[in-house]
Amino acid sequence: MSELFSGGKLTARRIRAHYMGLALILGAGLALRLWGISFGLPNLHCRPDESTLVNKALAIGSGDLNPHFFNYPSFHFYVLACIYGFFFLCGWASGAFTGIADFQHLFFTDPSVFYIIGRIFSALLGSGSVGVIYLIGRRLENERTGLLAAFFLSLAFLHVRDSHFLTVDIPATFYMLLGCLFALRHLAKPASVDWLWSAVCCGLAASTKYNLGLFGIVPLVAVWTSSRFREISVSWAKLLGVVGAMLLVFVTVSPFVVLDFPSFWRDLSYERLHFSAGHGGFELQAGRGWLHHLQFTLRHGLGWPLLVVALLGVGRMLWRRRPEELVLLSGMLVYYVVAGSGRTVFMRYMLPVVPLLCVAAGTVCQATVRRRGGAFLLAAALIVPSAHAA
Repeated sequence: MSELFSGGKLTARRIRAHYMGLALILGAGLALRLWGISFGLPNLHCRPDESTLVNKALAIGSGDLNPHFFNYPSFHFYVLACIYGFFFLCGWASGAFTGIADFQHLFFTDPSVFYIIGRIFSALLGSGSVGVIYLIGRRLENERTGLLAAFFLSLAFLHVRDSHFLTVDIPATFYMLLGCLFALRHLAKPASVDWLWSAVCCGLAASTKYNLGLFGIVPLVAVWTSSRFREISVSWAKLLGVVGAMLLVFVTVSPFVVLDFPSFWRDLSYERLHFSAGHGGFELQAGRGWLHHLQFTLRHGLGWPLLVVALLGVGRMLWRRRPEELVLLSGMLVYYVVAGSGRTVFMRYMLPVVPLLCVAAGTVCQATVRRRGGAFLLAAALIVPSAHAA
């Protein structure tokens, strides 16, 4: 924190301004994600997949812990079941529910509140992702980079839009970003157990959405580079520990992938085919998704100006090859290569990439304009198209 926090009255003023700026960014990000959170209701089919999550979570809450559905991992079902259980307890304590029958009656007459609760949870984790990306940017370079990255993500159209949905994408991305943060912390202190926390978070991400398991490479690269660049023999025990911790967390919070393996394998095989072959009328007619995501998904998800600067930031990271940047790049590039290899190209597939591109753009703005006001004027100009859409 040396840039801001080094002696004198001016520094104290800068500290206050810094945290006021961060609070404004977080507040704006939360407001945008909560604005219109009840869209479409009581129509339950405005956002596909929401009904599946609500129904499976309530079924689990009724006592059947097996979701009997493995197109998604199970962790988010259990999280929602706990949230709905807390909602019932609050209603029972306040007298709104006299028993389970009242709770069930509410669901069958107008289940809107169940959808709103789940959407609010997504919005909170989406806003939390803005805070985590600030910490990642600060650890990667400095406080200004963190603020710039958080500013970009708080207004990024794709991330704002999907934070309104009761789906698995935003929660999975949040856990993944925590995994990246702990991986960077491990680089700074290789003797710490941050590598383990990184693996745990990546395991939670994979148990929320299967393809986020690709970011398991992040703690692996962090362990490898922390040994290689510091001329310490690589700890194979740590590398195996990362893999073991991820698998253990994955199975612990999605236990029926093992206990009901045939059903798990059936649904996972369907998802693999669905991804590679296409989604009935919405698939690419030729080629794969790499160019489509660049030309369409990320162009609209970030806006062209911010996307161009973010790609410059990625190139700069590849050129500099700093250990911290290599750790983030490993996850981002591996994920992009795999996510773009199919013919199914939903915009949400790029959600995990968007926050890391915001960090890359923040590093470029920080390096290009050294003065604080100039950097944020440039940032504001870059984010205008995406902010307008959001």
